[in-house]
This record gives sequence, structure tokens and C-alpha cells, in this order.
Amino acid sequence: MEKESQSAIRNPQPPNPAKNGGAGGGDSKIQNWTVELHTHTSYSPDCLVTLEQLVAACRRKGIDRVAITDHNAIAGALAASIAPW
Repeated sequence: MEKESQSAIRNPQPPNPAKNGGAGGGDSKIQNWTVELHTHTSYSPDCLVTLEQLVAACRRKGIDRVAITDHNAIAGALAASIAPW
């Protein structure tokens, strides 16, 4: 047993996601998203885009998720999170 564990330390194997139902095995569902990670809205002083316009643009462009990063304001992100999109 000691030899086996020493061998694993010297030659580590990458984790096998199929063992735990991860990517490539089991019942997992892999989802690919197109994500925009830096977006401002009219809640930020340097942007005129409303939340409705932002959502419409994301839909047109096939963007699935968006991070609203308004300057010194969280209200736009909060409003977007509770809106019935």
C-alpha cells in the first residue's frame, strides 16, 4: 500500500470527472454559455443604455449571461436581478 501511494505522489493522475458524474460521464448536463463580464447601464454615470436595451442587445447577440458593472452603483444589477426577463 505504501508503494502505491508513493507512486501516486510522484505521478499524480488528473481527476476523472466521469467518476463523479462530471463532464464526460454520468448524468451530467454540460452547458455552454456566452457571457459578457463587463457591462454598464444607465445606472452608471458614463452610460445611457437602459436595462431593457441591454437585455435586448444581449438577446440579439446570443449572450446568455451578463455581469452589470456600473460605476459606484449596485442599483442596476439589483434591478436586473429581480426583473421578469
